[in-house]
Amino acid sequence: MFSGLTIALLLTGQMPSGSGPADKPTKREQMRYDGRSFEEWREDLRTELKEARRVEGLKAMRAFAANGYATEAVSVTIEVMALYYSEHGYLLRESQDLDAIAQNVLWMNEEASRPALLAALKGGQRNQQLYVLEHLGTDFQFAVPVLRDLAVRADEEVSEKALALMAHSKVPELLAFLDKLYRDGAPKLRCRVINAHWNSRDDSAYRPLLLRAMKDKEPVVRACAVDCLRGYQDWNGVTKAIIAALDDESLEVRKKAIDVVRCPNLLSRAAPRLRKLLGSENAEERELAAEALRFFRE
Repeated sequence: MFSGLTIALLLTGQMPSGSGPADKPTKREQMRYDGRSFEEWREDLRTELKEARRVEGLKAMRAFAANGYATEAVSVTIEVMALYYSEHGYLLRESQDLDAIAQNVLWMNEEASRPALLAALKGGQRNQQLYVLEHLGTDFQFAVPVLRDLAVRADEEVSEKALALMAHSKVPELLAFLDKLYRDGAPKLRCRVINAHWNSRDDSAYRPLLLRAMKDKEPVVRACAVDCLRGYQDWNGVTKAIIAALDDESLEVRKKAIDVVRCPNLLSRAAPRLRKLLGSENAEERELAAEALRFFRE
């Protein structure tokens, strides 16, 4: 039996309709940080220029990320941190807390973060791509298809960071992909592959590629390989190749080789060829050879 009040409410259409999601905020939507909603903090981060306020905003994102907003919080964090990139690299921040808190947000919930990370990589906004590539870590298998695309299609810096991640991974499948890029890619892309292996400091992968590149048909690739040898520590297996580069038909390759052989371990072996270059028709090459020989003592 209905009570009199219940019947009256039914007749007037004022009976409560229930407690479904449409009638009251979900638990996630009720969350507040310092009395403000996620949307309010997000808008603040997108417009606030003062770094101290951005630090507080990222702390809010960290709290929201732990309470159901991981994907959205990561997306906003990437937007903010990308602002610190310029055409000339990563800008200095006043507060080191900014970086630390941002990384906390990125990896608060790794599974939930992935959609935002992938969206930034695919989005074409260069600074966001650079930030994500620098902070993607070693567990990036979920992003491999995007990384492959960035390696061959993106601008040079984005491409190099994507290639470097793959070279550092030591994953056979990705190393095979890099090898294919070197075989089939344009000269500039082949140079990027060389640099990626060089930066990985994996000598077992780098040394064979280096020797191969120093015989490449394209002078720009040979020059890139020689240039990477500056500061090289272990000359075993590459000494003969670098000395031979002093006789390369390309002036640019020879100039870079002169710079490399100035180190004490190579100079005595390179001296005869350097003396030959003193008779070069190119004034800059003659000067470079003469300068290198000043360091040589019989």
